[in-house]
Amino acid sequence: MMAFEYGTPILKRESPVKRRCFSDAAVLCWFTSKGRAIPLLVKLQEGDEIIKLQNIKVHSLTEQFYAGIQTWEYECSAYDENKEYLFLLQYFPENKRWKIEKI
Repeated sequence: MMAFEYGTPILKRESPVKRRCFSDAAVLCWFTSKGRAIPLLVKLQEGDEIIKLQNIKVHSLTEQFYAGIQTWEYECSAYDENKEYLFLLQYFPENKRWKIEKI
């Protein structure tokens, strides 16, 4: 008796695609010895103004796969001039790019 395998096994579970409005961000980060990125500072453009966010608090980090592309999603908050910013950072390790979406 013979057995055949059809197709290829799925190694990583794909995340459902969510329609979001991300924009480019400049992020200063620290890489740990294990290869994880920890965001320290974010600069983003809002109109003609550049906003600089420091003292970032990371609330959660999840590893996602969208169409086979690995992303790390960080839910973060930061304060700037007595104003709290809540945002989602996305890091693409393959091409080393950061995206941001304000919540």
